[in-house]
Amino acid sequence: MAWPIVQWNGAPHYQAQGDFLIPVDPSTGAAVIMLRENGGVGAGFSAIEKGEPGVPAELANQIAFTGLAHDDLTPASASFVTLVPPSTTTPGKYQLVLSLHRGKPGEDGDTILVPADFGGGLPGQTLVLNDAADGFILVTPKIPEACFPA
Repeated sequence: MAWPIVQWNGAPHYQAQGDFLIPVDPSTGAAVIMLRENGGVGAGFSAIEKGEPGVPAELANQIAFTGLAHDDLTPASASFVTLVPPSTTTPGKYQLVLSLHRGKPGEDGDTILVPADFGGGLPGQTLVLNDAADGFILVTPKIPEACFPA
C-alpha cells in the first residue's frame, strides 16, 4: 500500500481515497474528512476553522465506559462531558462517556494465532490481507504524514 503521486496543476501531489462527511444540520456535529491510502485503513479528522483565541482543550485519560448486554435495546452512544469549563486562560477538560454492546455469548474457540503461523514477525507488525486475497501476511504499518495548520 502506498500513497500514489499524481500531477495536479503542474506539481506532484499525493492522492488519497476518502469521504467528506458534512452534517446537514451543523448543530449535530463537525464536518469530518476520512482519508486512506489505496487499500489502506481510513483515518478521520475534523475540519479546521479559526476559532476564538484560547488554550487547547484537554481530554481526561479515564473513559466513563458502560458495557451493555448484547441484547440490550439501549442504543450504543458516545459523548463528551465538560469536567472543567474552558476560559481564555484555562483549558477546558472533557471526558468521553461511552456505551457499547458486548458480543453475543458463545462457545470459546480453539484457534490461537502465533507469529510463526505467518512466517515469523517483529514487534509492531500487524496482519493484512495478502495480494492474492487468500491469506494474511505480517507487515509494518506505514505512518502517515501529519500536517498542522500554520
